[in-house]
Amino acid sequence: MSKNTNHDDIFSKPQKASDFKFGQTVVSVFDDMVVRSIPFYLEIQRMMTEIAQDFATADSNVYDLGCSTGTTLINLDKVLSPDINFIGIDESEEMLKKCRANFAASGVKRKFDLQRVDLNQGVRIENGSVVVMCLTLQFIRPLYREKLLKEIYQQMNDNSCFILIEKVLGEHSLFNRLFIDYYYDFKRRNHYNDMEIAQKREALENVLIPYKLLESGVQSHRHSVYNSEPRTQTSELRTMIKLGNFLFRNRNGIFPLFYLMLFVPSWEVFSNPIIAMIIGFTVTAIGQLVRVITIGLVYIIRGGKDRRVYAEDLVTTGIFAHCRNPLYVGNILILVGLGIASNSLLFMAVFTPIFLFFWQAIVLAEENYLRNKFGDQYNEYCERVNRWLINFKGIGRTLQSMQFKWKRVIIREYNATYLWMTGAVLIVMKHFYLHEQQFDFHKNLPVFISILVGLLILYLFARYLKKSRKLVSD
Repeated sequence: MSKNTNHDDIFSKPQKASDFKFGQTVVSVFDDMVVRSIPFYLEIQRMMTEIAQDFATADSNVYDLGCSTGTTLINLDKVLSPDINFIGIDESEEMLKKCRANFAASGVKRKFDLQRVDLNQGVRIENGSVVVMCLTLQFIRPLYREKLLKEIYQQMNDNSCFILIEKVLGEHSLFNRLFIDYYYDFKRRNHYNDMEIAQKREALENVLIPYKLLESGVQSHRHSVYNSEPRTQTSELRTMIKLGNFLFRNRNGIFPLFYLMLFVPSWEVFSNPIIAMIIGFTVTAIGQLVRVITIGLVYIIRGGKDRRVYAEDLVTTGIFAHCRNPLYVGNILILVGLGIASNSLLFMAVFTPIFLFFWQAIVLAEENYLRNKFGDQYNEYCERVNRWLINFKGIGRTLQSMQFKWKRVIIREYNATYLWMTGAVLIVMKHFYLHEQQFDFHKNLPVFISILVGLLILYLFARYLKKSRKLVSD
């Protein structure tokens, strides 16, 4: 920080309200302003320096995005090897001029580059071992924050470090009010009066926009990093991950279309539809059994959040100890079985490969998320457990060692079960209708209608039990 620090009195006199700008007036008092306005600012600087030391590598670049007057880089200059280059980025030309002056006054001799860049438009990172964003993201327009963080992550070196310091709002209005009161007391102790506090708050109102931690702000930024494509993988894999994330976001609209394809007119595979139905419904039942056992033993919170891939924990017990994606294996068996039962050559030859390809893309996107979030823990899990094939070795011990939660199965599975069973009845009806000489469709129509009504009643009853909480998952 500059030794010749001017006292911040910008808002000490009444003035017309206007947006806060990092112009010459602010720049001249900035170092005093941040120390008196940001709790633990000097400690934050010390901690960033400490962390950066562990990650900055020889002949690499250290970036400070929103470098302002250069305080962070000047602190790093004292502890990092001189062969590490500094790149400071700021949108304010006045800030960059002050930064150059502070570098000169502090005796910074290493190679550095100060660039004027609007981070709303993105940033170019080259050979970056450490990237710092200290209280900068809150000044980026919300529309561009997630994209910016993805760009930073994707361009950084392997085993690099991204230090993000960010102001956030609490989830409860009471906490927010209390923290604001405490914060204003902090500023008063640092000799800001109430008029200064009020006028600065008004000036920052439309410029500094913090997010709530658990809404679309920092939590979303963290998810965006977890969902970012790995930098070191092939372009084909990155494309598959992007496709997987797209399919995951839109799966509720895309995958039901495959069920409709079961009824598109097509050449038949088996001359006798009974054979097709026996084989197909057996496969479907196996798929449902896999899902029931998986959910009954352990529930995995990996159903997505805000239409994105998401996981709270890395679940490796139950059937997940024998297959990494048992629920998806169940999904595939159910639909493939219905495809066989439909006796549709078009579905089995065309739509089934597309369906399998889509699931592979989704799994690759999920693996990318889990690998980014859980690191070596997930890599070790992948080495032990197959992606698709269920390893039946030791599965008996798994079943005996865990308690089966049937209530959880009903609550979590009633909707999907109703859909495929209704589809199965409609497939049987289709065969009876198309093979009138073999089956008496009209005679059996009341039976089919009764079964469909019965399934609907069971579905509505299960839904009632869940919504009324008369049946609660263990």
